[in-house]
Amino acid sequence: MGVTRVLLIKGLKDTNVAQYFLTFHERITSQFSNRQSKAWHILTKLFRDKNAATGIPKLIHSLVFSNDVGKVYCLADDVMIEAEHELETILSKLKNLWSVKQDVKFEGYSYNIGDFIVRTVDARHKGMLVEVEYLPTTHPHAASSILSDFIDLIMPKDADIVRWDEKGDNSYTKVGLSEETFTRIHTAYQYMTLFKSESLL
Repeated sequence: MGVTRVLLIKGLKDTNVAQYFLTFHERITSQFSNRQSKAWHILTKLFRDKNAATGIPKLIHSLVFSNDVGKVYCLADDVMIEAEHELETILSKLKNLWSVKQDVKFEGYSYNIGDFIVRTVDARHKGMLVEVEYLPTTHPHAASSILSDFIDLIMPKDADIVRWDEKGDNSYTKVGLSEETFTRIHTAYQYMTLFKSESLL
């Protein structure tokens, strides 16, 4: 596990999402001489509290990565938690307390490129989500400039890109995460903030 950066590519002018997804796949596998790609996906659910006393329902947003199926990452009341996958099963069975409002599967591919892993998923009509992981370190600040340079290298110059920003409302400390050591839960938080800000769900 290294440090990741998640971004949304909204696409290119006069190119639909499906075409761009294919174009990006072909570009990665040819330009970086990497013919190996693996299918991968993200499962995300939104649970709603059916018995909120205040009239404002509580929400739990969960996320599961296909390459980390034993864990579920949840955002609840501005706190990120990592739990065993059974938590989703328990919440689903408590139908008198929690209801599933959304259940979405994002599918795509992962590519190994030297010290990096690039993962992509189709965000349907919104574009394509790209996760870039730099493996040699777990320190976010040490990896920041290296990740930025690599992302600039693999992204088309004319792409409309929404980059995840860790400042302000998206800071790791806001949801109880470390600013010094990066883990997979940090990646899940990046996805969740993009889901919300870009209305992907």
